[in-house]
Amino acid sequence: MKQPILFLISAGSRPDRPEGWYCPDCALVEGVLGYYPQLRAAIDVRHVAFPRPRSAIIALVGEGFQDSPCLLLDPAIGPAEAPVANGWRVITENTKLLLDTLALLAPGVGRSGTGSLF
Repeated sequence: MKQPILFLISAGSRPDRPEGWYCPDCALVEGVLGYYPQLRAAIDVRHVAFPRPRSAIIALVGEGFQDSPCLLLDPAIGPAEAPVANGWRVITENTKLLLDTLALLAPGVGRSGTGSLF
């Protein structure tokens, strides 16, 4: 099985926001990674800059999946509702699904509760 890859947008990587900027969904995922260090050992976390095209993501799954956070999984372990592109199950544009899927990738990782922001 392929190791899952998680793409997150780097904070401060928007050239049009010199005062600083971060992606709220990516920051939320970073927080979960902080809660569960075992996730960092189970997945390959890669940071990309905000401007498009995001060539690191495009190289793996094509231009249609440049949004971030973006989780790439072996199709055998990802949720069926997530599309498959170039041999990867792709979860993007649905941060709750992405976070709940992270819970499947390492022991002891919790899922989001009913009080979620989503």
